[in-house]
Amino acid sequence: MVALLCVALVLAMASFGYGSAEPVLDDAPVTVTADAGRVATLPCPLMSKGRYRVVWKDPSSTWLTFDSKVLVEDSRLSIHQTQPSQWDLRIDWVRQSDQGTYTCVVNTHPMMTKTVSLVVAG
Repeated sequence: MVALLCVALVLAMASFGYGSAEPVLDDAPVTVTADAGRVATLPCPLMSKGRYRVVWKDPSSTWLTFDSKVLVEDSRLSIHQTQPSQWDLRIDWVRQSDQGTYTCVVNTHPMMTKTVSLVVAG
């Protein structure tokens, strides 16, 4: 009977977010090549985000996004989530001036980061 109560408690805690796994970020650097005038999708695969926040920074370290909210006045930018574990930065109508190294940051301690180099062709 005690074992059944323990199992029920663990299941209840998991469903309410208690004891959830720490985030896991694929931090291998990536290079994305996009043609000028097209869409560039910069990947940030993050498993078990939980209570943590995701920020995208541009090559000059300006914060572009905070979770799914875009912080700068650039309608070409958005967070693209094809699944809950994807925090991809989407840049529509990419241009040469967008080229550089972007950083996806998760506010864990220590912080997790993934760098994505954007190369704009044409």
